Amino acid sequence: METLSIMDRVKTFEDALALADEKTRAEYLKSVEGFNTPDEIAYKKLKLITKVVNEGWVADYTDFTQRKYYLWGGFLYYGAVSELLYAYCDFSSGGASVSVGSRLNFKSREIAEYVGNHF
Repeated sequence: METLSIMDRVKTFEDALALADEKTRAEYLKSVEGFNTPDEIAYKKLKLITKVVNEGWVADYTDFTQRKYYLWGGFLYYGAVSELLYAYCDFSSGGASVSVGSRLNFKSREIAEYVGNHF
């Protein structure tokens, strides 16, 4: 019998929740109890999806040779060193900054592109 890839098995958030291990599922359910804004819930869902599609892979920030793929602003990036992506723009009347957390790294380019396009 042919085994489906993780991208074939996770088409919805509900698929990811069903495939998550018991601890991950319990952590997610506890994290959305009480007050959460819609953006916080979306981020928590994306963290769970990321964990499930990585199938146990966890970025090792002490390994400078390990590639870590992440999406930011609609573009795919990879890096081996950085734990956080941080961009800062400052003008005389104000400033803005954006960062991407390390929890949204993917083990492969294909998975990063799939999650970015699908979710």
